Amino acid sequence: MTPKSQWGGTFVIRWQRCMRIQLGKTAAALEWAQRVTKCIRDHRSDWEQIGGIRLDQPRLFVSRLGVGHSIYWFADFASLNELDYWQKTMLSWKDYQALLGGIANLFVEGSLVDTLMDEVEYEPTS
Repeated sequence: MTPKSQWGGTFVIRWQRCMRIQLGKTAAALEWAQRVTKCIRDHRSDWEQIGGIRLDQPRLFVSRLGVGHSIYWFADFASLNELDYWQKTMLSWKDYQALLGGIANLFVEGSLVDTLMDEVEYEPTS
């Protein structure tokens, strides 16, 4: 049985990470973020067995509007346990750890923000 959200509908947790790119570093920051995304997807055999995780995750976005640019990663999970497993698994990879070392001067210090969201079922009213 699929778990239900307190807000109705299927229980989906969306994880979002946002990081603000330093001025003049957009191309380098996007290239780094693409390498991180590829690394995570290349390791999917380490986490695909937990079921609810989509294999095309995380998805990478960049802001279009606003002052400066930010990158966003999104990933959906069926439970907090899946999210926890995914994050702990990533931290065990040496190639992922090496990529984290390449972050210096690409992003505004202190700008990393993680957000967890619950999906809310939408039923239009007539």
